[in-house]
Amino acid sequence: YNFFGQECISLNPHGGFLIGLCNGTHSIEDISLECSKKFNSDTSAMKKVVLDFFNDYKINRLLEFNGCIA
Repeated sequence: YNFFGQECISLNPHGGFLIGLCNGTHSIEDISLECSKKFNSDTSAMKKVVLDFFNDYKINRLLEFNGCIA
């Protein structure tokens, strides 16, 4: 539920997989590597997908981060 936009959003299974990797110890590189393995994709290309996903949700205030995502 997005409290700021007062709307419900649904994550697709890929988004759920990304969120599931967020355990407070995984870096963006770790998450990108795991995703590239799961989806049989290039790690550097997957890093861009991961960063875009998290930055989009951060911009829309759906996720908050303790660290910085570049």
